[in-house]
Formats: sequence, C-alpha cells, structure tokens
Amino acid sequence: MTSLEGVRVLVTGATGFIGSHLAERLVAEGAEVTLAVEPGASKANIASILDEVRVHELDLREGQMVRRLVRECQPSKVYHLAAVGVTEPGIDPLLAVQVNVMGTLNFLEALKETEFNCFVNTGTCYEYGHNDPPMREDQMVDPINAYAASKSAAWLFCNMYHRTRGYPIVTVRPFTVYGPRQSARALIPQTIISALRGEDFAMTGGEQTRDFTYVDDVVEGYIRASLSEKAIGQTINLGAGEERPIKDVVLKVLELMDHPVKPLIGALPYRPRDIRRLYSDSSKARELLGWQPQVGLEAGLRKTIGWYTEQFKAQSSKFKWI
Repeated sequence: MTSLEGVRVLVTGATGFIGSHLAERLVAEGAEVTLAVEPGASKANIASILDEVRVHELDLREGQMVRRLVRECQPSKVYHLAAVGVTEPGIDPLLAVQVNVMGTLNFLEALKETEFNCFVNTGTCYEYGHNDPPMREDQMVDPINAYAASKSAAWLFCNMYHRTRGYPIVTVRPFTVYGPRQSARALIPQTIISALRGEDFAMTGGEQTRDFTYVDDVVEGYIRASLSEKAIGQTINLGAGEERPIKDVVLKVLELMDHPVKPLIGALPYRPRDIRRLYSDSSKARELLGWQPQVGLEAGLRKTIGWYTEQFKAQSSKFKWI
C-alpha cells in the first residue's frame, strides 16, 4: 500500500499538538478519518477539518468504550498519540499508568476483533534518559520521570503483542517537536509568548542540548511508518539528528523577532536529573522509511513565530495560551 486514499484510519489524541497536524494531513491524503478525543477537550485545533471527519469522545481508561469505537469504525490503521504528561514532568505516576499504559492495552485488546494492518504507537525521546547520545533505538530505555516510564511500559507491551500475537505494530519516538499549536508550556512557545508580551524571558543556563524537529516533518514520519511493511515490528526515531543547546534556540527565536526582550539566562535552576544531551541517530528512519527532515530550524521557527503572532494579534491579551 502506497496511498491512504479511502483507507479507514483512527487517530487518538487528535486535538493535541502533533495529533491535530496528523489529522489534517490524513484528511488531505483522502483517508476516511475517525478522531478519538478526550471528553470535554477543546476542538479548536481540528476546527478546520470537523466537517470532514468523525469525532468520538473517548476515555482510554474505559475498555468497553474503546472496544465499541473500534467495532464501529473498523480501522485499517491506528495512529495512537493520546497520552498524559507530555509537558508535565510531575505527572501523577498512577494517572500516567492508567492512561498511557492501560489505555494502550485497551486499544490492543480491542483491535483483536478487527483486521487492521498497522498500529503506530507513539513513544518519546525521553525514554532514552541518560544514555550516551546520539540516541539509538537499540539502547536500553532509561526513563527519568513517570511520563517516560509509562511510555516505555506501553512500548514493551506493544513489542510483546507484535512478537506473540503477530500484531502489525511500529513505534515512533519523536524528538523535541515544535511548531504551531504546541502547548505554551514548551520552550519555543514560552519564548515567543514572552516576546509578544514584552516580558524578558527567564530560563536556565540553557546548556542542555535537544534535537528540534518541525511538526510537519514528524507527521511525514508517521505517514511513512504506517505505509511501510519494513517498519512493522520496529522502533524508529524521528529526529533531525542535530544537537542544539536550548540557549542557542532561544536566542535565535528572539533574533528572528528583532530582539524585543532580553533572555535572562541562568535566572532559573536546572531541573533535578535533567537530561543534558538528547539528540537522535535517525539512520533507521532514513533506511526504512526514506525519511529525513525537510524543514530547517530557522524556517520552522519563522513558521512557528508567525502562527503565534497571528493568534496574539487576533485575540491580544485575552488569548489563552494553553
């Protein structure tokens, strides 16, 4: 299969940052799209496609609800992005397990009643923890918070279902994704919002390095992973493979915005056990998927700054940066 036109697909976490961009792309590809969203969640991120998709409110912790949805939409492909704790290092471990682990298991169990051909599980680069960079898929996981630990647990279950039950599963691990609609808790939106408000930006020393990857490139990785037979059973990093200190990225954002405020470098302490160096070896993505990022950092930052600036101008101080 080389096309998604007419293919029944299900996306969990569809109102989120990456999920909403993926949903838009799937609609553009001509897929028959069903979106699973958290009950009561704002649908602002998917407003442009609401007339072209089916939307179901779903609590992943409720196994019967999950089975009912899967029976109803009979997806050929599932893109599983729903999770808690993405931007909350202090997430309650029990909640992380209930949603990120049990929610994944509920889907895997529900899918045994269908003839799906791909389940794309979403991991995280933070599963690698304090491993030596560049991070490779064959390294042992070393999570340092509840979110990453729950993702590693879900990954292990996915591997088990693939090996013992033959489930067609691929796990992608995105690296420091950024772009329009990202949570305001993330570094780049925080910097942009501070600049738009005319507030100096307080930060740590910024020596930590990350692998910044634009959201459209990550979405392309999801699409390719779901269409590649070679990807089944694999874990694949989706990262630019470029190590950048976060201080440099903050300075670049402010430069592109004509230096409206000062960066207060060192004003905040580093987080305990923060990962100092985190960037990817993305050779497997190149080899198996023919994937590599197309949007350079400066171009991606310009797009991101433009989006937040438009939102700020449209709603001014009333805009809720969430």
